[in-house]
Amino acid sequence: MTWFNSTAGKSLLEHEIRVLQPFLEEKFGYYALQINFSEFDFLKTSRISKHLYSAGKSKNIDFALDALPFDTDGLDLVICPHLIEQINDHEHLFEELYRIIIPNGYCLLWSFNPFSFAGLRHFFGFDNTPPWNSRFLSAGACQQSLKNKGFVIEQARVFHYQPLFLDEKYRHYSFLESAGDRWFPLLGNVYCVMARKDVPGMTPIKPKWKKEKRARVVPNKT
Repeated sequence: MTWFNSTAGKSLLEHEIRVLQPFLEEKFGYYALQINFSEFDFLKTSRISKHLYSAGKSKNIDFALDALPFDTDGLDLVICPHLIEQINDHEHLFEELYRIIIPNGYCLLWSFNPFSFAGLRHFFGFDNTPPWNSRFLSAGACQQSLKNKGFVIEQARVFHYQPLFLDEKYRHYSFLESAGDRWFPLLGNVYCVMARKDVPGMTPIKPKWKKEKRARVVPNKT
């Protein structure tokens, strides 16, 4: 039993699905990987041929997060649901993601925003269980780290403006979403970042051909 199985957690997952599924459905390729999240299969509607899971009912691969066991340039899409707050060395994770994703492939990460109701709960330490005893990384720091590794940030979004203090007595207030998007766009509980692996192209160098000297034709004077 994790927090994501509580009433509040399930409601958050439903919200994440609505936000993220359109992106997942429009990507094509051969291999997609969902890392370390057992509560929901976010790849369920993905059009990518082969789905890999490191947790949950569909788990078909097992590995440690400090060394992703995939070939370089091997995966079309990697999604990381609430993975950032679970690890200590996100820099190394981003390096590994860059290595295993194909050129112009994608990674999609989403995590709790420290500047939100979720961040308040984390800061004041209402409980000592995941995800509230984890490390929260800001959206800005996440994007900067990804860019430092070679990714290009194509989209970033903050969403879900609901109080997250009552797990089983949770109520969803629709007006908070519209108000949050309009007045407090950076204070949602969750941020997501879509990053593309950018491989700088080699600049072609035009060869300098040596011009052959044309033989001068001297008329034969007779």
